Amino acid sequence: MDNDFTTEKKNILFENGKAIILDILFSINRYKSDGQEEKLIKSFTFNIQKLNVLARLLTDIISSVYKERNYVGINIYCDDELECKMQNDLKNIISIIISLIQVMSETNADSFNEKRQEMLMQDLKKFYQELRYGFLSIPQMEVPGKADLGNVYAQLEYIGKANGDRFQVRNMWLSSSRRFLHNNPTDDVAIVMQGPILKEDNFTIETLIYYRTIYPYITMILSTWKGEVSEEISSLCRLFDIIIVENEKRPDGGPWNIRYQFDSTNGGIRKLSGNKQIKYVFKTRTDQIILLPDFLIYMKNMINLFPIETNEMKKRIIFLGGYASMCTYPFRITDFQAFGHIDDIRNYYDNEDSLERLEYTVSENETRLSQYLNVLARSPYESFYYISSMGYEDRMKLCSKIGKKQDPESFIVQSFYERVILKRRLNENDDLLQHYWKFVKECTIFIDSDELLFYWNKYSDKYIDLSSNISDGGLTHSTWLSIYMSGNVLFKDLVSC
Repeated sequence: MDNDFTTEKKNILFENGKAIILDILFSINRYKSDGQEEKLIKSFTFNIQKLNVLARLLTDIISSVYKERNYVGINIYCDDELECKMQNDLKNIISIIISLIQVMSETNADSFNEKRQEMLMQDLKKFYQELRYGFLSIPQMEVPGKADLGNVYAQLEYIGKANGDRFQVRNMWLSSSRRFLHNNPTDDVAIVMQGPILKEDNFTIETLIYYRTIYPYITMILSTWKGEVSEEISSLCRLFDIIIVENEKRPDGGPWNIRYQFDSTNGGIRKLSGNKQIKYVFKTRTDQIILLPDFLIYMKNMINLFPIETNEMKKRIIFLGGYASMCTYPFRITDFQAFGHIDDIRNYYDNEDSLERLEYTVSENETRLSQYLNVLARSPYESFYYISSMGYEDRMKLCSKIGKKQDPESFIVQSFYERVILKRRLNENDDLLQHYWKFVKECTIFIDSDELLFYWNKYSDKYIDLSSNISDGGLTHSTWLSIYMSGNVLFKDLVSC
């Protein structure tokens, strides 16, 4: 394994290259601020030396891989086609390094104009992307003394046999072992990523750069709080044409901090005003990533395949299946992500409704227990077959048990339904579940988190026994499709209002 081109080796090369890129960007920032040419030239000279060292290191390591065919691993085999691809990648990155060196070596106060700065920025951008995504590497399956993936699978098999059962484990997908990462030409979508920046492992900025690599022409917005953006993040966002919106953080975020979500989301969406090119918006969070490369195309195809069934919206809105999107909790749809027409997404989050339904009068511990009993613990009951057998009394009894108070997820969805679709507030005499199922059937699409290669490490162990591909995971794509195909069976008693 010592002679293999492992992900560990690739990451070391990438971090060396990233340090050079950031140093160059910081020196340009300082030059624009103080105009001191001498410091700029000194930084460029120093980084030219480091680029020469990195170029030799890249050539030595990767050339030895070709020569010795040390390129066998999971999903990777060094055939002639792959060898040719890697050689071309090496030639490409060396040519980028040469271009960088040439631009910096010829720089002086008179020549460092906007055109030359743009040339340098484009080379730095390509350099970063080639180092990060241009070379395939063998994933590391073992961390000595800490973890061994082979043992993990063996242990799962033993545990499964002891239970007379089987674990269904998803196949691994690592960006480091992706053979080809194609660019997509779509340009009518905007990604609005909202929330506090997750700095651990550079998660937020790396997610944004990953999206930019596969979607080079879309509009991308990072909507966060003042004081969150470091010079590194600001420089990288500028390099990759990512718009930063720094919102004022109000003293009181409201119940469950829901005002913070509205403020950061709406701050990003408002930045799109006047951009006639944008037709769709994907709202996401700073601590989550979708690794399916063509996910935006997939979502566009889905909302065009399933026409909207109300005149109050332009298109359906796509939500994440599983992760506590529920069938039997009225309007309980996870608020992680939403994809739809820009007008619909704007209306969805432009919520000035009263927050009284979110004001809990019980303690936090009692609230969390209630949420568990009424939401997560209901997962085993969640299926189309179960809800289609519920009578009026069953539905009203369940809604009475859940109570009038809401969590942020159900509040956002119900408020949107009342404001935009129903044009009135729901009350205690309404059959909330039938209204909810009508909304799900006519206005939404659900795509399972597993299908999107969705990653979120905050509560990864909490859902260990749930899968977004089956009914036990809540309101999944398969359950949604059954609701969609059911006609008016689920809300036949609903009066027109």
